[in-house]
Amino acid sequence: MKRKGQVTVFIILGLIILIGIGASIYYFSAKTLKKEDVVRAEDVPNWAVPVTSFIDGCMDELGTKALIKIGEHGGYIDMNDDYLSGREFIIKAEPTESDGVSLSMENDNPVAYWWYLKSDNECINCTVSSAAPTIAEIEGQVNRYINREMGSCLRDFEDFRKQGFDFEKGNLNTTTRVFQSNVVITLDYPVKIKKDNSDVDLRLFRTEIGLNLINYLAIASSIAVDEADNQSLEKITQNLISWYGGIDYNKLPPIADVEDNYYVVRWAKTAVEENIKELLMRYINVVQIKGTKDAEPISATGASDAEEAFYGSLFFDVLPIDFNQLDISYNYLGWPIYFDITPRGGEIIEPAIRKREVPTGAMDPIQTNTYQFFYDISYPVIVEIRDDSALNNRGYSFMFALEGNMRDNIDLLEWHLGGGTIPWDYSWVEFDLRETDYTTYDFSTDPPTETTHTIRTEGGGVTATSLMCNQNQLIGGNISITVLDGSTGGLVEGVYVNFGCGDYASCGIDFTDGNGTYKGALPICAGSGYIKLEKEGYMSKAIPLTTNFNSLSIPGYPAGSDSIGVILEPYRELNANLFAYKMTQPDSCCSGSGAINSNERALITINRVKADVYEEELNQFLMFDGSDSSYDRTHTLKLVPGEYEINAILFDDAGFTIPANCKHICEEGLNPFSDCDAADEWIPPQKIEMIPSMAGGVNFNLNTSYWFASSSAIDSGENIDLYVVKVPTPTCIDYDCELPVCIGMEEIAKVEEYSEKFEPQLTPRIY
Repeated sequence: MKRKGQVTVFIILGLIILIGIGASIYYFSAKTLKKEDVVRAEDVPNWAVPVTSFIDGCMDELGTKALIKIGEHGGYIDMNDDYLSGREFIIKAEPTESDGVSLSMENDNPVAYWWYLKSDNECINCTVSSAAPTIAEIEGQVNRYINREMGSCLRDFEDFRKQGFDFEKGNLNTTTRVFQSNVVITLDYPVKIKKDNSDVDLRLFRTEIGLNLINYLAIASSIAVDEADNQSLEKITQNLISWYGGIDYNKLPPIADVEDNYYVVRWAKTAVEENIKELLMRYINVVQIKGTKDAEPISATGASDAEEAFYGSLFFDVLPIDFNQLDISYNYLGWPIYFDITPRGGEIIEPAIRKREVPTGAMDPIQTNTYQFFYDISYPVIVEIRDDSALNNRGYSFMFALEGNMRDNIDLLEWHLGGGTIPWDYSWVEFDLRETDYTTYDFSTDPPTETTHTIRTEGGGVTATSLMCNQNQLIGGNISITVLDGSTGGLVEGVYVNFGCGDYASCGIDFTDGNGTYKGALPICAGSGYIKLEKEGYMSKAIPLTTNFNSLSIPGYPAGSDSIGVILEPYRELNANLFAYKMTQPDSCCSGSGAINSNERALITINRVKADVYEEELNQFLMFDGSDSSYDRTHTLKLVPGEYEINAILFDDAGFTIPANCKHICEEGLNPFSDCDAADEWIPPQKIEMIPSMAGGVNFNLNTSYWFASSSAIDSGENIDLYVVKVPTPTCIDYDCELPVCIGMEEIAKVEEYSEKFEPQLTPRIY
């Protein structure tokens, strides 16, 4: 018997003005105002004309300024002004967590997204949206702007009052209408003008601004529709990762590659993120729109077919006709991006390593390194439509933002349609994909009439994520969960309860109530189900279980149990400092510790050891730089009880030098009792400079011992001191040399040995 579910591909909270659908909207002749739309001031005597001209001038000045601001901010005069914009926007320093992209560090000049991931970057319940305004919203903004600013422009007619004029004024009200070829602004402003023995009553004022705003909105909408339908930015991102990926630390970690090699390539997550930002700046900024000013496909002499295809992805064909007077540019200016890559261990990205023994023992084990990585990336792009001939050659720019989003190496639309990391075959489910329609406008009529445009929804299989979010699937038995705080022992309300099936399929169920309890039903998942409990400020907790039709089984609990208590550990934040023990002689440590020198820096990764596959990772990366004037400022370290792997590398930017001829290799010849002579070899023949150099560190890991952070320690302390050992500075190749003090270069490789030997001194201290 088939069960039928529904999958909604995108939850749309915003509307895109999809003006640019079809070529017809670009062929309309310029609209003229109907006779009944024309409003004129009453006949004005010559002596009052300067006043009416002054009012008209203020209207034109403010209207033009409003339209320029609308072009600068994606359809809004000011996104930080709720009164003007008519809605509330979230603007943060992280553009991928905002409703717009700021052009300044103060977040005071944002440009609205016309297509973006509105939900948080973790994408637990993904929502894509648009902040593109409707024509009516744009008109309303201009009205409110002029209503508010008109008084400042008129200045109570002070210059005219000095000339003997007097005024009686009423309330003013602005009406703006955007037409096909211009913007008409009407001001209803009762004003009585008096001078000498004459007076006149005026009320209606009108100005026209020759700006084809609809044209820019139509083009912007065509570009936004292309991004929504075709995921063009995501295709560029995928191409960049494929093109610049490889088993080389100078390249990006590859999406998939395997090699048999004892040498392993590793990357640092921070460095990879910076490389991606550099590539985005290099290639997003050369995207061109076919049919616009000076737009030509990129070509390179001798380019391969693959290179030509790559360059071709930077040339968008989205407009139905040419606009040779318009310059359209895509801009990524190095803004912060959202970036994650899996699998990784904290800051370190490395392959899965497998060693195979040769049965005969005649050869060393064969080591296979599997490089397979999954990228999650979100980044902002601002598109500018520039017309230098607009506003009487003053020029006009309309800017709006788009957001490129990729999860698990694929675009967000494909990810929602079931192309995630792990494919799920639910062939027994008949899916009815609901079409996703957007409000759009048909500008063949005046005023425009509403119509619809359908974003594509066809795709492959459907992930369990989409399936389990259907309320009809909550048939896998009931459970009662009570959550306690691991520090205080109190009940924790507002904990988000997720149910997962497999590695990536999960669905939010509900929250714990005021008694810290959730009671309810779960979906079916045989063998690989789990409940994950999440709340901000706490480390998430997962409980494995199996759910069948109206029943469940929880490992570690008696058969039939349906009530469990769970301890959720809050993050304890400690102020972290770093100290170094300096070794002067091999195997001799540690008399006292101190701050690292100005030429030293330490990179530290602190990773909590997972007790099982369900536990959340807690991986942190700290950098202490002795040359930084703010070195004494402590870092913040988040901890929960458990075992931790601590790996630190101490670098010395001054390095060290091995002098030439510091070691004597004696060739005794045929007579074993003869002395060495001048023919013997001295090494190294030239000095060896190691600048910068590794100077020490610490390793608490499986080979030594993990560091254990107890509940009592982290609950009672506010500070934590971390320690590294600075190994003796090498003086020659090895310990057998001809110098007064012989310290070999192998000291650099003895950090793990010293970490085990001097564990009591190097163990972190909480107080």
